[in-house]
Amino acid sequence: MTTLDGAPVTLERFRGKVVLLDVWATWCPPCVAALPRLQALHDRYQDKGFAVVGVSLDAGGASTVRPFVARRNLTYPMLVDTAGTDSARRVLGVETLPALFPIDTSGRTIGRWTGAARPDEIEAAIINALGNAK
Repeated sequence: MTTLDGAPVTLERFRGKVVLLDVWATWCPPCVAALPRLQALHDRYQDKGFAVVGVSLDAGGASTVRPFVARRNLTYPMLVDTAGTDSARRVLGVETLPALFPIDTSGRTIGRWTGAARPDEIEAAIINALGNAK
């Protein structure tokens, strides 16, 4: 995967942080509806070792996602699947969007939500993972 600027990145870069991996697309209404809540979580917990990381499955890649993200003032890391949308879906086992994966500080996936997830459940999982990281 790459950043919106084209720099290659792996999730190893986020090792040591609690990460909420958000697999989404600009054409997915529940994905778009969740973005402000994810930004709020990122803002609230980033100083405690947490990051939201978006992975867009848009076929247009960064040229589609970059202006979309800018219009919504999203500041958390956003990645695009440069190998094609089927690649990320296949590797992550994603069949429904959005798909959210909380990942602990060692890089282990500790849960999964698909479709419209409850914000209170997501926040509770983040708080729990951050508490376990200490």
